[in-house]
Formats: sequence, structure tokens, C-alpha cells
Amino acid sequence: MLDIAAVTKEEGFDLHLHTTASDGELTPLELMQYAVEKRLKTISITDHDTINGVEEAYSISHNLPIQLIRGIELSSSYKDRRIDILGYGIHPTNHLKKKLELIFENRLDRANKMLKLLNSYGVHINMRDIRKQMVGELICRPHIAMAIVEKGYASCKIDAFRRYISDDSPTHVPLDTMSAEEAIATIHEAGGHAVLAHPRLIKDDQLVLELLHLGLDGIEVWHRRHTSKDVKKYKRMAKKYEILQTGGSDFHTYAHYLGEFGYKR
Repeated sequence: MLDIAAVTKEEGFDLHLHTTASDGELTPLELMQYAVEKRLKTISITDHDTINGVEEAYSISHNLPIQLIRGIELSSSYKDRRIDILGYGIHPTNHLKKKLELIFENRLDRANKMLKLLNSYGVHINMRDIRKQMVGELICRPHIAMAIVEKGYASCKIDAFRRYISDDSPTHVPLDTMSAEEAIATIHEAGGHAVLAHPRLIKDDQLVLELLHLGLDGIEVWHRRHTSKDVKKYKRMAKKYEILQTGGSDFHTYAHYLGEFGYKR
């Protein structure tokens, strides 16, 4: 039985990782091997809206000296805000697969709409340009950003986001997502624990408290963008509401330092 509380009591865990199945730069195998090199004991692959990466990793994890927790990061919304919900210990149920198929189609539809807007602003890229940046099948904004860079319309991914596809840019199209309540219920149906991802990025503590009353099992206390003050605050919340405390680097690239996210006991 999965015991996240026991995992986070010890050093050597990272429960928020992304692979090429969504918007990470390492394949599931490369990420697993890197985690072993970093001498981590327990990890969770939590790709955005897909379990393809973690299932691939799970098939080889038995041959490696590391514990792999099946995970996911579901895109959702609450009061018109983007909310990411982490799921741990999930099983690939038919219900979950159907939900993910719908999100896959929504991401494809959003990408096509963004392409039309980008073209109208003089950024001439197409779906082939985007797919050249992908290893998996799920289209994420970093893939669009990399296509923009490759075509010479931006100097780097950060520049592409800032100029064209950030949330407040003229060519951004919001992702059609499930509600936060539905995301939590989907994770529970799949036998998992639902955890609020990187609460600091929500930038609204009252909203965080509201979300904790929707049936969440935990909150991501430690994250590479959380300050020591944030960590103390979210630990207090977790203890008050008697929910799980989790943490991870939100790893996408080597620049994110796998297994290092400044957690303090």
C-alpha cells in the first residue's frame, strides 16, 4: 500500500517529475536512470494529462534500485483559474483513460486555434513544425514555443512564451479543462491520492484554502519555487487540515535539479 507520509519523512524523494510524454526533455528511461544516478529512493512521474510516460517507466522500474509511484498532473480549473492537481498511486482505469482521451482532443483543438492566431500575427508555423518538437503525442505549450524559436520568431522558449503564448498574450488560447472537483474525483476513482500542486503559483491563499475543502488528500509543501516562508505556511495548512505533505522539483530539464527543491524538516 502506498504510504506517501513515510516516503516524505526520509531524504531522497522527488514526487513531481515530467518526461517527454508531456513537456519534459528526458524520456521515461532517461529520467529513471538519472534518478538512480542522483541516488534517489522514491520518485513519481507526474506528466501533464497523460500516464503514457509513467506506464513506460513502470515497465522497467522493477530492474532498477528505486521505487516508482504512478502519478499524473491533471489540468483543471476553479473559479476561472488554472489549477493543477497531482495524483499519486493511480491505476490506469477505463474511466481515467476516457478522461485523458478527452483532454488529448482538447489540447489538439487548442493547438490548432493557437496556430491560426499565430499566423494572423505573422508567426507562420504549422502542425508539422510543432510535432517535430515532440516525442510523445500530447501537445503542450513548450512544443509550440520551441517551434516558434526554430522558425526564428523568438530567441528562446522564454522569449516565445513572453511574446506569444503566455496566459496574457494575444495568441494564447485557454485549455478546456475539467473542474478541480472533477479532477479530484477522477484521481480518487483511479485509486489515487489527490494533491494540490505548487500552491504558491496560485497567488491566492484564500483560494488555496477553498481548494483544500474540495476533498484534496494533500498539498505540495516543497517545490523549487517555494520559499522557506512558503514551506512553513503550507506545512501549517497540512497539519491543520490533517492532509498529506508532498514535494518535488517539478523537473522538466536538467536546469531544474532533480531531487533538489529546498525542503526543510
